[in-house]
Amino acid sequence: NQVRMKDMLQYIHEHYFEEILLEDLALVGNTSKSGCLRCFKESLGTTPLQYVKQYRLQTAANLLKDTDWQISEIASRCGFEEMGYFAAQFRQMYGVSPSEYRRTTLSG
Repeated sequence: NQVRMKDMLQYIHEHYFEEILLEDLALVGNTSKSGCLRCFKESLGTTPLQYVKQYRLQTAANLLKDTDWQISEIASRCGFEEMGYFAAQFRQMYGVSPSEYRRTTLSG
């Protein structure tokens, strides 16, 4: 399971800006979709798609801090097609909007 998880996580980290389906991860991990779900639940306590979303949001937070790219560009580069969805998910994870996050990390 460790090798399988390593392969699936590496795939996510290399393709997070693209659409990632459960089928893709199962194929990379050489397992079934249910095997993929089980692997993530046992190893990380979450689902593969939840992990992808969290990774995208963490990457977006780093880009907000480290670049002067427009927020919409960061959202797009991190695999979020809808700006409203990105902003809502970002707020849910970090407790502030992307622009507030950028402002506080730059001034802090």
